[in-house]
Amino acid sequence: MEENTKPVTNQEPAKEVKSVSAGVPLKTIILIVVLAIVAVSLVYVAFFTDNSPLKQIIEKSQEVKNPAETILAIDENAKDEETGEYYSIVTVDTGTNNINGVQLELYFDPALLTNVTVTPLDFFPQSVELLKKVDQQSGRISYALTVSPGESAVNGKGNLVKISYTPIGNAQISSVINFLPKTEASGEGTAASLLKETHDGSINIEERVAVPLSPASATVSPTP
Repeated sequence: MEENTKPVTNQEPAKEVKSVSAGVPLKTIILIVVLAIVAVSLVYVAFFTDNSPLKQIIEKSQEVKNPAETILAIDENAKDEETGEYYSIVTVDTGTNNINGVQLELYFDPALLTNVTVTPLDFFPQSVELLKKVDQQSGRISYALTVSPGESAVNGKGNLVKISYTPIGNAQISSVINFLPKTEASGEGTAASLLKETHDGSINIEERVAVPLSPASATVSPTP
Protein backbone atom coordinates (compact mmCIF):
# COMPACT_ATOMS: atom_id res chain seq x y z
CA MET A 1 0.00 0.00 0.00
CA GLU A 2 1.46 3.29 -1.07
CA GLU A 3 1.55 6.17 1.34
CA ASN A 4 0.82 9.70 0.15
CA THR A 5 3.79 11.84 0.99
CA LYS A 6 3.72 15.63 0.81
CA PRO A 7 6.83 17.79 0.63
CA VAL A 8 7.54 19.49 3.89
CA THR A 9 8.50 23.18 3.70
CA ASN A 10 9.57 25.58 6.42
CA GLN A 11 8.65 28.77 4.49
CA GLU A 12 5.83 30.88 5.99
CA PRO A 13 3.40 32.70 3.72
CA ALA A 14 4.43 36.35 3.08
CA LYS A 15 2.31 39.02 4.73
CA GLU A 16 0.51 41.33 2.35
CA VAL A 17 1.38 45.04 2.60
CA LYS A 18 -0.94 47.57 1.09
CA SER A 19 1.00 49.87 -1.19
CA VAL A 20 0.60 51.95 -4.27
CA SER A 21 2.01 50.93 -7.58
CA ALA A 22 5.17 52.98 -7.02
CA GLY A 23 5.99 50.99 -3.94
CA VAL A 24 5.23 53.80 -1.41
CA PRO A 25 3.14 52.71 1.55
CA LEU A 26 -0.40 54.05 1.57
CA LYS A 27 0.02 55.45 5.09
CA THR A 28 2.91 57.61 3.89
CA ILE A 29 0.85 59.00 1.03
CA ILE A 30 -2.00 59.90 3.38
CA LEU A 31 0.42 61.59 5.79
CA ILE A 32 1.93 63.68 2.97
CA VAL A 33 -1.52 64.80 1.81
CA VAL A 34 -2.53 65.78 5.34
CA LEU A 35 0.68 67.76 5.86
CA ALA A 36 0.19 69.54 2.54
CA ILE A 37 -3.34 70.56 3.50
CA VAL A 38 -2.12 71.88 6.85
CA ALA A 39 0.71 73.84 5.17
CA VAL A 40 -1.68 75.44 2.67
CA SER A 41 -4.03 76.40 5.50
CA LEU A 42 -1.21 78.02 7.46
CA VAL A 43 -0.02 79.98 4.42
CA TYR A 44 -3.56 81.23 3.79
CA VAL A 45 -3.97 82.34 7.40
CA ALA A 46 -0.54 84.00 7.42
CA PHE A 47 -0.82 85.95 4.18
CA PHE A 48 -4.40 86.39 3.06
CA THR A 49 -6.48 87.08 6.15
CA ASP A 50 -7.02 90.74 7.06
CA ASN A 51 -5.51 90.55 10.54
CA SER A 52 -2.81 87.96 9.87
CA PRO A 53 0.29 88.44 12.10
CA LEU A 54 2.69 88.05 9.18
CA LYS A 55 0.83 90.63 7.10
CA GLN A 56 0.99 93.12 9.98
CA ILE A 57 4.73 92.53 10.39
CA ILE A 58 5.32 93.12 6.66
CA GLU A 59 3.27 96.32 6.67
CA LYS A 60 5.10 97.67 9.71
CA SER A 61 8.44 96.79 8.12
CA GLN A 62 7.48 98.68 4.97
CA GLU A 63 6.48 101.69 7.05
CA VAL A 64 9.86 101.72 8.77
CA LYS A 65 11.80 101.28 5.53
CA ASN A 66 9.88 103.98 3.67
CA PRO A 67 8.94 106.83 6.05
CA ALA A 68 8.99 109.43 3.24
CA GLU A 69 6.59 112.32 3.93
CA THR A 70 8.44 115.35 2.57
CA ILE A 71 6.67 117.37 -0.13
CA LEU A 72 8.33 119.92 -2.40
CA ALA A 73 6.30 122.44 -4.39
CA ILE A 74 6.85 125.57 -6.49
CA ASP A 75 4.54 128.53 -5.96
CA GLU A 76 3.11 130.46 -8.89
CA ASN A 77 5.41 133.20 -10.13
CA ALA A 78 5.47 136.65 -8.52
CA LYS A 79 7.01 139.99 -9.38
CA ASP A 80 9.06 142.37 -7.30
CA GLU A 81 7.49 145.73 -8.09
CA GLU A 82 10.55 147.64 -6.95
CA THR A 83 13.09 145.82 -9.10
CA GLY A 84 10.75 144.44 -11.76
CA GLU A 85 12.24 140.96 -11.13
CA TYR A 86 10.15 137.84 -11.67
CA TYR A 87 10.66 134.85 -9.37
CA SER A 88 9.21 131.56 -8.06
CA ILE A 89 9.57 130.11 -4.56
CA VAL A 90 10.29 126.44 -3.86
CA THR A 91 8.49 125.45 -0.64
CA VAL A 92 8.95 122.40 1.57
CA ASP A 93 6.70 120.49 3.98
CA THR A 94 8.55 117.70 5.82
CA GLY A 95 5.56 116.12 7.57
CA THR A 96 7.05 114.05 10.41
CA ASN A 97 10.45 113.83 8.71
CA ASN A 98 13.57 115.58 9.97
CA ILE A 99 15.58 116.53 6.90
CA ASN A 100 19.10 117.89 6.64
CA GLY A 101 19.47 118.36 2.90
CA VAL A 102 17.66 118.69 -0.42
CA GLN A 103 18.81 118.18 -3.98
CA LEU A 104 16.75 119.94 -6.65
CA GLU A 105 16.75 118.86 -10.28
CA LEU A 106 14.51 121.23 -12.26
CA TYR A 107 13.70 122.08 -15.86
CA PHE A 108 12.58 125.40 -17.37
CA ASP A 109 11.99 126.44 -20.97
CA PRO A 110 15.16 128.25 -22.12
CA ALA A 111 13.23 129.78 -25.03
CA LEU A 112 11.03 131.71 -22.58
CA LEU A 113 13.27 132.48 -19.59
CA THR A 114 16.79 133.82 -19.24
CA ASN A 115 19.08 135.13 -16.46
CA VAL A 116 17.95 132.25 -14.23
CA THR A 117 19.49 132.26 -10.73
CA VAL A 118 18.89 130.28 -7.54
CA THR A 119 19.35 131.62 -3.99
CA PRO A 120 18.70 129.86 -0.65
CA LEU A 121 16.02 131.12 1.72
CA ASP A 122 15.54 130.64 5.45
CA PHE A 123 14.29 127.05 5.82
CA PHE A 124 17.78 125.73 6.60
CA PRO A 125 19.51 128.07 9.06
CA GLN A 126 23.00 128.92 7.78
CA SER A 127 22.57 126.55 4.84
CA VAL A 128 25.53 125.30 2.82
CA GLU A 129 25.33 125.10 -0.99
CA LEU A 130 26.86 121.84 -2.21
CA LEU A 131 25.88 122.16 -5.86
CA LYS A 132 24.77 125.16 -7.89
CA LYS A 133 24.53 124.79 -11.64
CA VAL A 134 22.16 126.49 -14.09
CA ASP A 135 22.45 125.40 -17.72
CA GLN A 136 20.77 128.13 -19.74
CA GLN A 137 21.14 126.20 -22.99
CA SER A 138 19.32 123.05 -21.85
CA GLY A 139 17.08 124.67 -19.22
CA ARG A 140 18.44 122.43 -16.45
CA ILE A 141 18.90 123.48 -12.81
CA SER A 142 20.98 121.30 -10.46
CA TYR A 143 21.06 122.66 -6.94
CA ALA A 144 21.80 121.05 -3.57
CA LEU A 145 21.96 122.52 -0.10
CA THR A 146 22.23 121.18 3.45
CA VAL A 147 22.30 122.37 7.01
CA SER A 148 25.67 123.67 8.13
CA PRO A 149 27.98 121.20 9.96
CA GLY A 150 26.92 120.66 13.54
CA GLU A 151 23.37 121.90 12.96
CA SER A 152 20.36 119.64 13.62
CA ALA A 153 17.98 118.38 10.97
CA VAL A 154 14.91 120.55 10.34
CA ASN A 155 11.22 119.71 10.59
CA GLY A 156 8.20 121.70 9.40
CA LYS A 157 7.11 123.97 6.55
CA GLY A 158 8.99 126.83 4.95
CA ASN A 159 10.58 128.47 1.93
CA LEU A 160 13.55 126.56 0.57
CA VAL A 161 14.96 128.55 -2.37
CA LYS A 162 14.11 131.43 -4.69
CA ILE A 163 14.36 131.04 -8.47
CA SER A 164 14.71 134.39 -10.25
CA TYR A 165 14.45 134.87 -14.03
CA THR A 166 13.82 137.33 -16.83
CA PRO A 167 11.13 136.66 -19.44
CA ILE A 168 12.31 136.77 -23.04
CA GLY A 169 10.48 139.31 -25.20
CA ASN A 170 7.34 141.27 -24.43
CA ALA A 171 4.76 138.62 -25.33
CA GLN A 172 2.61 136.80 -22.78
CA ILE A 173 4.30 133.76 -21.23
CA SER A 174 2.65 130.59 -19.95
CA SER A 175 5.07 127.90 -18.86
CA VAL A 176 6.03 125.46 -16.07
CA ILE A 177 9.09 124.75 -13.93
CA ASN A 178 9.22 120.96 -13.63
CA PHE A 179 10.76 118.72 -10.99
CA LEU A 180 12.97 116.01 -12.47
CA PRO A 181 13.32 112.44 -11.09
CA LYS A 182 16.69 112.98 -9.36
CA THR A 183 15.14 115.44 -6.90
CA GLU A 184 15.41 114.06 -3.36
CA ALA A 185 15.44 114.92 0.33
CA SER A 186 17.87 113.41 2.85
CA GLY A 187 17.35 113.07 6.56
CA GLU A 188 17.93 111.19 9.77
CA GLY A 189 17.43 107.48 10.27
CA THR A 190 17.54 106.30 6.65
CA ALA A 191 19.78 106.35 3.62
CA ALA A 192 16.76 106.46 1.30
CA SER A 193 15.20 109.67 0.04
CA LEU A 194 12.48 111.11 2.27
CA LEU A 195 10.76 112.80 -0.68
CA LYS A 196 7.13 111.73 -0.97
CA GLU A 197 5.87 113.91 -3.83
CA THR A 198 6.51 117.09 -5.82
CA HIS A 199 4.29 119.76 -7.36
CA ASP A 200 5.50 121.69 -10.41
CA GLY A 201 5.26 125.47 -10.55
CA SER A 202 3.32 127.41 -13.16
CA ILE A 203 4.58 130.63 -14.74
CA ASN A 204 2.02 133.06 -16.13
CA ILE A 205 3.30 136.46 -17.19
CA GLU A 206 1.04 138.86 -19.02
CA GLU A 207 2.11 140.89 -22.03
CA ARG A 208 4.52 143.59 -21.04
CA VAL A 209 4.30 147.00 -22.69
CA ALA A 210 7.43 149.06 -23.12
CA VAL A 211 7.28 152.29 -21.15
CA PRO A 212 7.68 155.29 -23.50
CA LEU A 213 10.44 157.77 -22.75
CA SER A 214 9.38 161.02 -21.14
CA PRO A 215 9.38 163.90 -23.68
CA ALA A 216 11.98 166.56 -23.10
CA SER A 217 10.61 169.57 -21.34
CA ALA A 218 9.92 172.43 -23.81
CA THR A 219 11.83 175.67 -23.49
CA VAL A 220 9.54 178.69 -23.34
CA SER A 221 10.89 181.74 -25.15
CA PRO A 222 10.40 185.05 -23.40
CA THR A 223 7.73 187.30 -24.82
CA PRO A 224 9.32 190.27 -26.58
